[in-house]
Amino acid sequence: QRAQDLDAGMLISFEVDDPDAIYARLQAAGVKILRTLRDEDFGQRHFIAADPNGVMIDVIKPIPPSAEYAAQYAPEALPT
Repeated sequence: QRAQDLDAGMLISFEVDDPDAIYARLQAAGVKILRTLRDEDFGQRHFIAADPNGVMIDVIKPIPPSAEYAAQYAPEALPT
C-alpha cells in the first residue's frame, strides 16, 4: 500500500547541507512533493517528498529553533 498522506507508511530522513538545492532538483525532475520546503519552529529546515513506491523522504537541515520554541526549554537543553 502506498502512503497517501503524512500519517501513514514509511518515512526515511536524510540530513543534508543544502535542502533548498535538493528541493529545486526534485521539483524540476517532477518528484511528488508532499510537504513544501519550510522552516520548523523546533529547529529544522526540511521538505517531504515521495519515492515511486510511496515511501516518504524527509530531507532536513538542522537550524536554530525559533526564540518562542527555545523559550520553553532550559538553555542547556537546546542544541548548540
